[in-house]
Amino acid sequence: WGPIPGELTRLHNLRSLRLDVNGLTGEIPAELANLAQLEDLRLNYNYFSGQIPPELSNLPNLTRLSVQGNDLTGLVPSAFVRFDRLRLFHFRDNEDLCIPDETDFIRWLAQLDVALGPVCNEDDRKALVSLYEATGGSEWTRSDGWLDDDVPVSEWHGVSTDSVGRVLELDLSNNGLAGRLPELSAPLASMTSLQLDGNEELTGPLPLTLSMLSLEALSYNNTGLCVPPGESFARWLAAIPSHEGTDAECSPPSDQETLELLYSAAGGAEWKDDENWLSGQPLGEWTGVETDAVGRVVALRLPRNDLAGRIPPQLGYLEQLRELDLSGNRLEGPIPPQLGNLSSLTLLNLSQNELEGPIPPQLGDLTNLSQLLLWANELEGPIPPELGRLTNLLVLGLGINEL
Repeated sequence: WGPIPGELTRLHNLRSLRLDVNGLTGEIPAELANLAQLEDLRLNYNYFSGQIPPELSNLPNLTRLSVQGNDLTGLVPSAFVRFDRLRLFHFRDNEDLCIPDETDFIRWLAQLDVALGPVCNEDDRKALVSLYEATGGSEWTRSDGWLDDDVPVSEWHGVSTDSVGRVLELDLSNNGLAGRLPELSAPLASMTSLQLDGNEELTGPLPLTLSMLSLEALSYNNTGLCVPPGESFARWLAAIPSHEGTDAECSPPSDQETLELLYSAAGGAEWKDDENWLSGQPLGEWTGVETDAVGRVVALRLPRNDLAGRIPPQLGYLEQLRELDLSGNRLEGPIPPQLGNLSSLTLLNLSQNELEGPIPPQLGDLTNLSQLLLWANELEGPIPPELGRLTNLLVLGLGINEL
C-alpha cells in the first residue's frame, strides 16, 4: 500500500517492473521515465489516481505498459504517439481515462499488437452507428467517413465534435435518411444541435431518449416525424431555444408495440426464455406477461432472464401496468423518468442490474406503489425527496448503490 517509493527510480538497469494487484496509491511518478532500460511496466489493479505522466513516452525501450484497473483520469498523453517500440497498452477499467478520437492516435493504436481501453467518444460512435443502420445509411446522399474505424468521427459527413471527438452538432439535412429514428443506444451527451430537415422518408416518433440531451437547436421540417405523447417531452421541446418541426403529435404505441421495443432494446433473442414473444399469440401467452380481460398488460415479470441493454422509456406507455419486475438482469444506463407515468404501478423491482445515474424524481408520482426495489445497481446522487410522496410504500430497497 502507499505510493511508489522514489528510490525505485534509481534502479537504472531495471528492465521489468511489475506491481500489479497491490494497494498502491497516489499518482504514477513521472520519475519512472528515468528507468531508461525499462521494457515492461505493469501497474494494474491498484488505486493510482490522476493522469498518466507524459514523461513515460521518453522510455525508449518500453514494449508493454499496463495501467488498467486503477482510478486514473483524463486523456492518454499525446506524446504517446511517439512510442516506437511499444506493442501492448492496457488502460481499461479506470475512472475516466480515454484516448481522443484523433487521426494520429487512431494510426498509433492500429500499429500496436494489443490496445485495450476506451476511446473518449466510444458511446457517441455507437449511437451514430445505430442511427446509420436504422435509417438506411448505405443509401444516404452523403455518408463520407461513416463506419470507417480508421476515420475520426469529426471527419464523418455532417458531424462536428469537440477536441476529443464527442459529438457537438449533427446536420444530416436533405440526406436521404429513411425509416424510424432509433432510440439512443448510448447518449450523445454533448450534442447541442440536431438538424434533420428535408428527409421526407423519416417517419415515426422522435426518440424519447432525445429528452436526455440539452439541445439548443432541433430541426425536422419536411419529414414524417411526429412528437411522442406526454407532457414531459412537450416541456422538453418547448425549452429548446431553436425548434422547428412538423408539430404533428404521434399516437401512443400499443401495448404490443411497447413490448416489441423492449425485446429489441434488451437483447430478446438472447433471453433465457422468450416463449411466444413476437409471435401471433395473445400477449398474455408471452413469457412473463400478464394481461387483463381486455388484453391490456397489467404485469411484466422477467427476473433473471438475461435481459441486457437499456430500459426503453416507452415502457411508460403501459398505462394499466401494476407490476414491473426486471430484477437480476444486465440492464444498464439510467432509469427512464417516463416510468413515473405508470400511475397504477404497485411493484417496481429493478434490483440487481447495472443501472446508473440518479433516481428519477418522477418515481415520486407512483402514489400506488407499495414496493420499490432498486438495490444492487450503480445508482448515485441524492435520494429524491419526491419519494416522500409514496405514502402507500411498504418496502423500499436502495442498498448497494453509490447514493
